[in-house]
Amino acid sequence: MTTHIQPSNNEIAFPMPRLNAAIVEMAARTIPHGFHTSPDAPNTWEALRADYALYGVVTVWDGASDRTIYDDAAVNMAFRAWHDFRHISAGADFTPCGEARTAGAQIGDIWAAYGLTDETLLWARVIWAEIVGQGAYLQRYGDFPKDQAGFVKAYLASPVDALGASW
Repeated sequence: MTTHIQPSNNEIAFPMPRLNAAIVEMAARTIPHGFHTSPDAPNTWEALRADYALYGVVTVWDGASDRTIYDDAAVNMAFRAWHDFRHISAGADFTPCGEARTAGAQIGDIWAAYGLTDETLLWARVIWAEIVGQGAYLQRYGDFPKDQAGFVKAYLASPVDALGASW
């Protein structure tokens, strides 16, 4: 039997190149007609569904990609598109429950494509922190963390402590 040791949260470094590649692949695999970026992307559940129904592509906001865990705006846009498409395909609104359903769908995509491994378990934790953790932060403070990489790393160590700090 092989024992795998998960890295401690202090050893987790962003960006994670293999996760970044997986995100780009998941966006390409799951979104039938691709995605576009725009400064005027839909920002409500209703607008997202209407925009997708009208144009047949996911349109995502092109801003605030400078302090993400991906360290690459293109990967961040691919993550947003994959995420928003999973909102649409799961019929999951932007409530905390809808965000959790969407995160679960994305984690399911990862496990279906890459299997259940130590690495994909870590990716699942990162995706959960990125979606559910940042969603909780938004509810608490009215804005997303400015330092998303710092927030996600802290959330992996202690969700309670991460949500109690200003990022």
